[in-house]
Amino acid sequence: MLTYFGSRQEAEARVVAQEGLSPAAAVVASTVSVVFGRDVAATLSPARQPLATVEPRQAMYAVIGGLRCTLYADPKIVNVRTPGVDADAHLRAHAKQGDAVIPNPQGNATYAGVRYADPASSIVAPDLDAESILRQLVGTQLYTVSGSVNRVIRVRPPSVIVATTRSPEGQPVPIADVAAGLELLHARGIVEVTPDVLGYRSAFVGAVLSTIPGTRVVGGSPVKVALAHDDEVPAPESRVPELVPGPFQGDLDRPVTAKQRREQRRLRQVLLAGRADASCSLCGETYPARFLWASHIKRRSAATPDELRDLGRIAMLACVFGCDALFEDGYVTVRDGVIAGTSVAGGPSAIGHRIAAIAGRAVVDYETSASYFEWHDEHIFRGQDA
Repeated sequence: MLTYFGSRQEAEARVVAQEGLSPAAAVVASTVSVVFGRDVAATLSPARQPLATVEPRQAMYAVIGGLRCTLYADPKIVNVRTPGVDADAHLRAHAKQGDAVIPNPQGNATYAGVRYADPASSIVAPDLDAESILRQLVGTQLYTVSGSVNRVIRVRPPSVIVATTRSPEGQPVPIADVAAGLELLHARGIVEVTPDVLGYRSAFVGAVLSTIPGTRVVGGSPVKVALAHDDEVPAPESRVPELVPGPFQGDLDRPVTAKQRREQRRLRQVLLAGRADASCSLCGETYPARFLWASHIKRRSAATPDELRDLGRIAMLACVFGCDALFEDGYVTVRDGVIAGTSVAGGPSAIGHRIAAIAGRAVVDYETSASYFEWHDEHIFRGQDA
């Protein structure tokens, strides 16, 4: 059962504003999505200004039934003007909710009204936060529609760092590109995995979209990612490729060409100073050398050549039992010589317990590497100190 609002103000109070849209544009986008379908909402565009600044009664455009119509967010209805055709008949012919369309009260055949629709009765946008989705995929191998492997190394707003076969150390991809892909997927229900639609890293964005529950990959040229209908949503286990018992077929090894970090071995030698055992700089526990990683305090990708040669200060020993990963992904930082943790992963989770175990601990020799710790605190730490 579809319900309608009595005024634009009432609709704006109930419609969650979409990113990049003014309140007036958001309520119009929601209304045309409910009444005409998501493809129409996706074509919404402004008249000579960004959608973020469109005010009531200013012109917006949408393609409805092949016609580019002009829309105005009036106090009571979305006023729709069609180019030289019977607006009422045309809109009813293409409306999913025909009773939302009302004739122009002054008898102007090229104008009709569309009542503000309650989006709660329609398919509403899921809570799609691109950054959160990407953080959940850190360390995960994603397969593009062509079969290539991408791996999310880390999320560092405004970019996500993605490793490929050609760039194993990772290259930045704008998080905004992923967010735009999510918006298109919701608005249209299906998106083409092409650079024209999803940007120059369309293969990666498409791989991320295909991880969203309720999506499916549609073959063809070009390949598309689509939201499945309710009766098409696969059970979670059906999304896992079937493993066929039996011996692995093909070569077990293949040659690869990769860059080596020439200073890495020397860095480890400097930090260990010939010791077979050493303490983790974060938790303070002593481990055999093989369980300690020479961890850059300032990201290697962000450091200058001179900083990378500053072997005694730019890195620390961090254990592989959690400290290295927590620091690398910004769950903990070192501020004024003391470990601080984020509350993003707090509570009863395993990560939260690990953060709580080391938060508040003083870090030895902090002053030696203070400038690098300050960089990490400003650029990598997730904030919200625990």
